[in-house]
Amino acid sequence: MKLISVIGLVIFVISFVYQIRKNIISQDGTETDLWFAFSFFVGIIFFSTNLIFLFYLSWSISIILSVALVIVIISITIFKGWTQVPGNQKWIVQLFGKYLDTWDSGLNILFPWLGYMDIPIGFFMGQQHIRLYMDETVKAGYGYGHVDFIDGSAPVESTVYFQIVDEKKAAYNITNLVAALEEKMDGAIRSYLGSYTIDEANTRKMHFSLGHIMNGEVIDDPKSKIDVDHRQAKLWKTIYEQWGVEVLDVVISDIVIPEDLKKIRNELMQAKKDAEKAVEAKKATITKAEGEKESLELLGQGFASQIEDLKKMGLSQYDAVNYLTNRIKWEKVGDKTVIIDNGSGISGLGSQFGAGLKSMINK
Repeated sequence: MKLISVIGLVIFVISFVYQIRKNIISQDGTETDLWFAFSFFVGIIFFSTNLIFLFYLSWSISIILSVALVIVIISITIFKGWTQVPGNQKWIVQLFGKYLDTWDSGLNILFPWLGYMDIPIGFFMGQQHIRLYMDETVKAGYGYGHVDFIDGSAPVESTVYFQIVDEKKAAYNITNLVAALEEKMDGAIRSYLGSYTIDEANTRKMHFSLGHIMNGEVIDDPKSKIDVDHRQAKLWKTIYEQWGVEVLDVVISDIVIPEDLKKIRNELMQAKKDAEKAVEAKKATITKAEGEKESLELLGQGFASQIEDLKKMGLSQYDAVNYLTNRIKWEKVGDKTVIIDNGSGISGLGSQFGAGLKSMINK
């Protein structure tokens, strides 16, 4: 009986070593292979303890003790290895530092003994975003320093939306996925915005799409809704195929106008307002002068009838006109100066009034 136990122990040891070697060396080892190896590990414990007990105890007692020990080991393994992956996440499982398997959401059991099985990283598989602060005063994110436009530089705030589609590539093909993605998108956004002035970028930022930025397509018409397929862009393909990340969208949320540019704009706006006020004032002066001119002409026509009355009283036409002209000139105008057309003052006033009289007399 002892000989059978020794032979069984040797067989299990050889099988266990073979399974472990298969998982370490082979590139297609799976978690099923690992648990198959674990079953051999349990068998080794069972036979080895049974063999030890046989030297000191009876066969039946050694079997009972061995079974009890195996149950305890299995219970501890389940208790210590109980692992629950949160919803919409995937965890990478390694065996001796090499990729073994990917765990989906739900209950999983990690082999806790000897420390050769571990979980180095896990990924959220839903949509995520990165905020880029391209501002030399804000040390957040990767982008540092203002964005250079055609007519100057300005701080820019943007958001990149992405989703991990291949967790294995994201874990093993790039050291720091988020930092690398920030660097790539920061460069793409800076390069694209450099084709615009600050005003153009501010006006058209709501129309910028992922396709435009990835392909470097400059928008000539701010109202243009023609999009470009971002999946054809070299940068998008590189990120997708090498890192297992799909860039979903890029939003330019804010472009801060520099203070010196604001000052120039305000000065130009004020100069424009002053020019408009001057034009309006000139129009008002001309309108007022023309109104006064027309009023005097009508007034002269009203006094034409008085000239006829004076002529009936024996005055000549010349004396009657001269009398009324002088009376209006000094009684109605007084010490005021009225500018009509060429600024002729009182003399011009008299001439306009006389023109009204003359038009009535000639009728």
